[in-house]
Amino acid sequence: MRYSWRLFIWTMLFGVSPLAGCHQLPADKSVQDLRPIQSKDGVSAKQPLTAPEIGQTLVAQAKLLEDARKTVEAMAMYEKMRTTEPAQAWLATKKIAQLYLRTNELDRAETEYRLILQNSPRDVDALFAMGDIACRRGHYAIADRFLREALAVQPEHAEALVCLAMAQAHNGDYQGSIDSFKKVKGFSEAEAYCEVAFVLNLQKKHEDALRAYQTALTHDPRLDKARNEMARIYQENPTLTARTTTPFRVEKRGAVELEPAPAVQSEGTERLMMQRPALPPLADVDRIEWTSKKK
Repeated sequence: MRYSWRLFIWTMLFGVSPLAGCHQLPADKSVQDLRPIQSKDGVSAKQPLTAPEIGQTLVAQAKLLEDARKTVEAMAMYEKMRTTEPAQAWLATKKIAQLYLRTNELDRAETEYRLILQNSPRDVDALFAMGDIACRRGHYAIADRFLREALAVQPEHAEALVCLAMAQAHNGDYQGSIDSFKKVKGFSEAEAYCEVAFVLNLQKKHEDALRAYQTALTHDPRLDKARNEMARIYQENPTLTARTTTPFRVEKRGAVELEPAPAVQSEGTERLMMQRPALPPLADVDRIEWTSKKK
């Protein structure tokens, strides 16, 4: 009886000991799986970003803001780059100048571009921007100087050529304006005359503008822009009673008798036009020497 009790006690002890004091492993785990994870030899912790990498990250973030037209946020990011990342300060200054010019903050843009030119006097983009700023302000003589400097560095700079041509037209150098427009790739001579005519119309020289538009049509009779602009000039200036079919020339109008031209239908309104008498044809339109009217 004593042995049977002992046997029962030993059986109970060995039977319940796994439940009483040991952790029972899941069926799909082994002791090896439960050991602490050891770091692999040769693998080091992640290194912090270097200064160039931080700069490139800021550039990418600012570019995303700029592309999203979040100008204020992009400007703040570029300012941060300029003050904290010396390697990116030059790029940041250029970007800030471009954003000021894009938002038409001309004074601030000029300050930034002058800073660029102090360090790089032949920076073609800064020279062009200074010319553009002068054009927007109506300072065409100053614009002419900056734009010519830009073209001395990069003769085929299309934006500088167009801006220079407009400045020349505003300054009364119409032939120079035509020549500058013709240097722009893909810009036809007829379109050049149209641009000069546009400036003349802005200057209230409506009859000269009409002649320039008609000269454009002698180079390209299918140029609807010239026809549409002529119709607009007549519509906005009902008192104009003369038009010319001869190539454009800035000249003083003499005492010439005009004969009626056929009635013209313009947007449902008939108006009688007067036509200048035909003049002898010019041998070479491109070599006309133009002079501006002086009051």
